Amino acid sequence: MISRNRIQLASIIYLLLAISTTVNAEQWYLPRPTNVLKKGSAEFGSRVSFSFDRNGLEFNRLAQLGLSLRVNPVNRFEFYVEAPYSYIEQERVKFPSYIYSESQEGWGDIYTQFSFDIAGRQDWKVIFHTDASFPTGKNPYVHSRSLGSGFYSVAPGFTFLKVVDPAVMYLYLGRQWTFPEHFTNYGKIQPGGDLRFRVGSSIMLNPRVKINLFTVGNIIGHIRLNGVQIAGSDQDVLRFGGGLSWNVSDSFRVDWNAVFGATDNADDALLSLEFTQKF
Repeated sequence: MISRNRIQLASIIYLLLAISTTVNAEQWYLPRPTNVLKKGSAEFGSRVSFSFDRNGLEFNRLAQLGLSLRVNPVNRFEFYVEAPYSYIEQERVKFPSYIYSESQEGWGDIYTQFSFDIAGRQDWKVIFHTDASFPTGKNPYVHSRSLGSGFYSVAPGFTFLKVVDPAVMYLYLGRQWTFPEHFTNYGKIQPGGDLRFRVGSSIMLNPRVKINLFTVGNIIGHIRLNGVQIAGSDQDVLRFGGGLSWNVSDSFRVDWNAVFGATDNADDALLSLEFTQKF
């Protein structure tokens, strides 16, 4: 006979696996400007995005307003911070004639990035980044509908740029570490490490308009629960997308992007529209 403790443990593991495929602390896979700002420059951005994902009998929708600030206080150095306000809704088919709906809204996890232009010339560059995510959103281990990951994380990485007129080719390689946390009714949870890559190109159509094509991937390690590795909790996530960037003026830019999931554990689609003002 299966013990009650084993049933409870199986339920926790099932929930952890479900959370690991749906929670995303930040939409890091959306393209951002590849070059570091000039010294003394700053940009304020506002992004509206909508994503949806159908997984069996579940249908998830996420609408998000992301406010961001990008500044260059000293030569070759840049700081970026983003604070998203999200509305998430999930529908589940309980019975053929009954659909259960649940929603949540509020601020998500705060995301920051430090960038340093470490080497390069006119036709190539190497930029070092350090990303960090702070669990300011409602986490999935306390709230049934989460707005954040519930964990602190840090992710160093490098972007390699090559100019092949009229295109800019780029490759990002990074590694995310997520710090363990203790949650009531669960214990100590350690998310798996995350290897990240982004490869793409920006092609200039004219001095003010360019198109972006990109592929983004994550290789995520196993989750550990109270020090024990959970089998089947590792994941490979792949997305691809494209977009358009329009410099309306020397100080105002509009970016539109569409991202599509190429694996089952990625959102089916995400659409975003961003307005950026330079100071």
